[in-house]
Amino acid sequence: MYPEFVVMYVGLLIVLIVAVVNLVFTIKLLKKLSGSANVSMGVNQPSGAVFCKKCATEFDASLRVCPNCGTTR
Repeated sequence: MYPEFVVMYVGLLIVLIVAVVNLVFTIKLLKKLSGSANVSMGVNQPSGAVFCKKCATEFDASLRVCPNCGTTR
């Protein structure tokens, strides 16, 4: 290994570390923004009213179980 390339390799390593840190912070920021805006990544979240699979009772989509029969969504 040539000694003149050591500086180049150290510089490339620093650039790589900065790029990875930037990527991690960007992902964290996007997750935080998507969570606060109540937006999911490609998954439709229910809104409004839904119907129970078992008893067909209509109830609010924010509930996880049917208030009539207790069946989970």
